[in-house]
Amino acid sequence: MKQHYLLIIFILFTVSLEAQIVEIPDANFKGRLIELGKDINGDGEIQTSEAEAVTTLYLTWPYSINSIEGIRNFTNIRSLYLAFQPIDNVDVSGLLFLEELDMPSNALTLDASGCTSLNTLRSFYEIESINVSGCTSLTDLNISSSSLSTIDFEGCLNMENIYINSSNLSGIRYYGPTCNTVF
Repeated sequence: MKQHYLLIIFILFTVSLEAQIVEIPDANFKGRLIELGKDINGDGEIQTSEAEAVTTLYLTWPYSINSIEGIRNFTNIRSLYLAFQPIDNVDVSGLLFLEELDMPSNALTLDASGCTSLNTLRSFYEIESINVSGCTSLTDLNISSSSLSTIDFEGCLNMENIYINSSNLSGIRYYGPTCNTVF
C-alpha cells in the first residue's frame, strides 16, 4: 500500500515540475534569455521561478526574435526593451509591475491593457493598433506611426506627455487632466 502512495506522490511531483517550465516557442527569444543568464539552473529551460526573478530585459538587435510569447510569465518585469526585433504582435497585458516599454521596429499591434504600473511607452516605428486601457500610471507616450488611426486612453488619468506622429490619426479619446500633446 505504501508503494502505491509513493508512486502517486512521485507522479504528481514529476507533473508539477513539468508545469513549472515557461513555454517559449520562439527559439531566438529563448536563446537570448539563456545568453542573458536568465536560466539560473542551467537546464536549458526557463522555469516559472526564473522568469519571476527577471526585472529588466534588453532584447534588442541583432537577435531576430519573432515572438515574445511567454513574456506574461515574467510577472515582476519592470523594464522591457524590444527595439529592432521583427515582432508583429506584442502582448504584455496584465504585467502589473511593467513600468517602461520600448517597442520593436515593426510591431503591428500592442496590448498593454491592465499594465497598471506602466508609465513610459515608446515606439518609433510602424504600429497599427494599440491598447493601453487601464494603464493608470501611464504618463509618457511617444509613438511614430503612419497607420495608427485611433487611440483610446480609457483609464489613463495621469498622462503628462503624448506625442503621436501619425498621418492617419482620426480619433483620440482621453478624459484625464490637461497634458502636453503633439500630433
